[in-house]
Amino acid sequence: MKKILALGVLLTMTGCADKNGNIFNPNLFGSKTQEVTTKEVATVADLKDISITAGHFSDVEATYLQPNKTVPFTLSHDDAVMQLDSGKTFVKVFALPALEFDQGIHVISGARETVVVPYLQLLDGQFQPVGDEVTATFVEKYDQFDLVAPVGDDYQSIRYVAIYSHQDDYGQRTQLFDAEQQHDKENGVDVPPKPWLKTTHVPVGNMTIKLERLTEE
Repeated sequence: MKKILALGVLLTMTGCADKNGNIFNPNLFGSKTQEVTTKEVATVADLKDISITAGHFSDVEATYLQPNKTVPFTLSHDDAVMQLDSGKTFVKVFALPALEFDQGIHVISGARETVVVPYLQLLDGQFQPVGDEVTATFVEKYDQFDLVAPVGDDYQSIRYVAIYSHQDDYGQRTQLFDAEQQHDKENGVDVPPKPWLKTTHVPVGNMTIKLERLTEE
């Protein structure tokens, strides 16, 4: 009986396992190299106690983004804070090399207990917006928000890209991929996803960004 209880506790802590003992979604609860502190999670509700440090995208120090190289980055309390229409947000700005029309910016935000829902704005040499804001799509199978922004016909005028989140997203939750539910559906068993397999939207977290050539699929 003790062994059964111990096994139950282990599965509760690590996630569900398949018939071969493989843990579904082993990265669901993060890793030692990607952590969100209690202080950071406490900013989910609002950022009213955080001071605005940048009035415009031009006030944010830009990081140069090399082509065809995946660059990990973090939105954190060390970043500039701006007031957008949706509220305060931490902001990262990347400087871009000379672009070609068939390139684009690819941002991935992996979901664990928490996730940043990224938004992107392309900017010209004077840090003015080029085109509309780009939003991310949640890819359930991979538990990540995926954002692709083609530069298109404006490639000659684009010099910077800004990444941020929206305050009105904070505290919302997204259902994560439930491998066990998917397995059951494939075998004709219709069961709802597990309610605890959800991620909370927060203003801080880890992402990757890449300037890459886009191809039509």
